[in-house]
Parts: sequence; C-alpha cells; structure tokens
Amino acid sequence: MQTETLKDYLSRTELAVEFGVSTKTLVRWEKDEGLPVTFLGRDPLYYKPSIQRWLRAREKNGKQDGKAA
Repeated sequence: MQTETLKDYLSRTELAVEFGVSTKTLVRWEKDEGLPVTFLGRDPLYYKPSIQRWLRAREKNGKQDGKAA
C-alpha cells in the first residue's frame, strides 16, 4: 500500500501487528473506544498521527483502568 499519498496510513492488518492485537480488537476499539479510522471505499485506513494522538489521550498518569500501575 506504500504510495506517496498513503505513506502516513496503516492498513488494519498493519496496525494490528504493530499493536499486537487482532483485527477484531481494532474494530471493537473503533466502536467502543473511539479509535480513529478512515475508509477508502471499503478499506479501513489509520492515519499515524491520529493514532498517536489517540494513544496519548488514553494515558492516565501511571494508572491503568483506575488502578495504580
């Protein structure tokens, strides 16, 4: 998929590998957690800067799920 226009995007499979999760988990995160996704036709694409912002927004000062880390 590496064209100049799409160089800042990942496919669903590429992001799943990057995160170490299944593609089904990504779909769930899109619906339940607000994971940013763009569709080019039927193909989901993930804009790298948007994914990085989404991750930063989920940081909780050393806590995870309300529990001390």
